[in-house]
Amino acid sequence: LLLTQFEGKRITRVVGRGEQVDYFVGEGPQDFRWIMEVGGTDEGGLGNLRSRKHRQLAKSPYHPYKDGFVAVTRFAPQAASALDPVPSERGGA
Repeated sequence: LLLTQFEGKRITRVVGRGEQVDYFVGEGPQDFRWIMEVGGTDEGGLGNLRSRKHRQLAKSPYHPYKDGFVAVTRFAPQAASALDPVPSERGGA
């Protein structure tokens, strides 16, 4: 929901295991311009989870040339979610 509402993008493909990201993201069905890593927790703050997911996305073989997003959610009270745009290593938008 955050991806669509704030960025105008959607998940377009699930990435295979071992690629360090969860999804390809685009603006249409055959658009795979971005990558996304997601995570969730039932306890604690989002800070550590966000940092861990940012590091994981940075290790992806796609990150050197694809911009991406990190999305994290805490499910326990007080529930919270965050979506962070992450530029590629080449400095894209």
